[in-house]
Formats: sequence, structure tokens, C-alpha cells
Amino acid sequence: MNYVVPATAYPAGLSQTEVLTVPLVSPYVKWLDRWAQFDISIRRAFKFGRFTAQPALEIYNLFNSSVVLSRNQNYGPSLDAPLSTLQGRLYKATGILRF
Repeated sequence: MNYVVPATAYPAGLSQTEVLTVPLVSPYVKWLDRWAQFDISIRRAFKFGRFTAQPALEIYNLFNSSVVLSRNQNYGPSLDAPLSTLQGRLYKATGILRF
């Protein structure tokens, strides 16, 4: 969690030349949920004379977990709001033809 110091906090009306960020929580104290993604791939080879066909079906994130991958670290009303989550279930069909 970070706090960005506003320009009004500087004494005697000095201008702010760069953003000052103050960490409010020590590193390695606050953790995100465990990332659990289950992927599966199904393949089979078929021979037709001198040809070989190998179709495949791959499914990523089979159980459709929606783990938060990153959160907003800046102090304010949107603190800990999710910025990105694990992609949803994804299917991929492929094939290889050897001759």
C-alpha cells in the first residue's frame, strides 16, 4: 500500500518537483490469493497409409478460476481494487498432418 504525498503538504509553498511515494505497509506482508490454474491437453495420432493425422484439444483454466493477479496499491477509496484477473476458460483445437 502506497501513499502519494499531495503538494499542499510541502512547507512554505515550495513547489513539488517529483512525486513522493511513501510505503505504508512493509514489503512481503500483504499477499494475493494462491494462483491455481488447471490446463489439460488431449491428443491422438491416427495413421492412414503413409499419412499421420494428430488432432488435439487444449483447455486452459479448466475450472474457470478468477484469481486476482494484481491490485491497486495506492491509498484511497480504490485501495485493493483488482487491476487484473486470471483469464477465463479458453479452448484451442489444433492438428498436425504428416505426409
